[in-house]
Amino acid sequence: MRGLILEGGGGKGAFHIGALKALYEAGYDFDFVAGTSIGAMNGALIAQNDFDVAVDWWEKLDTDKLFTFGEGEKSTASLFGGALRSIVFDGGLDTSKIHEILCEIINEDRLRASKIDFGMITISLTRRRPLELFKEDIPKGKLVDYLMASGNLPVFKSEPLDGEKFLDGSFYDNCPVNLALKRGCREVVVIRTYTMRPIKSYPKDGLSELIIKPDANLGTVLDFGRSTLKQNMSAGYCEAKRAMGLLRGETYFLDVKDNSLLFNALAALPDETAAQLASAFGFTMSDPKRTLFEIMIPEAARMLGVSSATYGDILISLMEHEAKKRGVPRFTVYGARAFAREVWTRRDVISYGFVTNNIMSPTGTMLQSKERFLSTLCDVFVNSLSEGEAPK
Repeated sequence: MRGLILEGGGGKGAFHIGALKALYEAGYDFDFVAGTSIGAMNGALIAQNDFDVAVDWWEKLDTDKLFTFGEGEKSTASLFGGALRSIVFDGGLDTSKIHEILCEIINEDRLRASKIDFGMITISLTRRRPLELFKEDIPKGKLVDYLMASGNLPVFKSEPLDGEKFLDGSFYDNCPVNLALKRGCREVVVIRTYTMRPIKSYPKDGLSELIIKPDANLGTVLDFGRSTLKQNMSAGYCEAKRAMGLLRGETYFLDVKDNSLLFNALAALPDETAAQLASAFGFTMSDPKRTLFEIMIPEAARMLGVSSATYGDILISLMEHEAKKRGVPRFTVYGARAFAREVWTRRDVISYGFVTNNIMSPTGTMLQSKERFLSTLCDVFVNSLSEGEAPK
């Protein structure tokens, strides 16, 4: 059995949706899904076989669809100010809009009839203990209320549920892998959000895990701003594809299946260009192409900290290094040529005009600094890889 585990995290839950899009594209399906807080809400939609509804919901979601604040309080900093005022004067943030949305998108009958099992975490303050709930444990007609209980942060205004008060389950176990193990899953896909909440340890012997995790800041728990959610969904999609081994790159997400395109672009450089490179950096080998392959590329690898790598790995690292400096957007899946064009179009046309003229700097001095060497080498390469296409 394969289980899906969704870590809580408020607005970071958009990361789940992007990751799931990539997983479904790759042919994944699930026998069980569990989550905490927003992970439980997203998980319920998956368990009721309504991923398209989940996507539509997150694509339309914005702060004012969930909370009511004063004018100009939609920034992250203002949200916390508004939350504080709501706690002091109103007993907490009003979550009635969230309840209304869940009533629209959650289909309890469909979830209970689904072949996909479901579990969630909340905490009973009344009983002073955490609750690990499977769908048969949730009273009929109360699913939405228990999902709200799983996400009941201390800043939220809440009413007792059947005489009990509840707290967000993230304060007990924000990523409930143990629920999947109790249901017999020996394979789990875990989508993390890295919210600062406890996670219960679980036995890993004989367990197959695919862990999808962000390497960028997903914002705060209460950040449901449109731009943040859009970026989080894109990040989830890219990180899931990389976690499945479908993409290359350390910082960027590159759909480069083999190295031949990269190697051939480097090999296609005219001898004159290779000779200009060698001369500009003080290399004196008689064969400029051998100088490029045997000295300059290995030197670039050393500067980049890349060891035991193929030419393709070095060239990808070189492009990524320059892409970070030039502000190439991260959360997009790039083909090799598309990435090369993004790097090329953001070059410093004053400093690197050598690509279409000659390799010397405007003053005619030798280009000797580490960054100038890497930028020069990268520009020559990406110009060749992008088939010589200059930006329009």
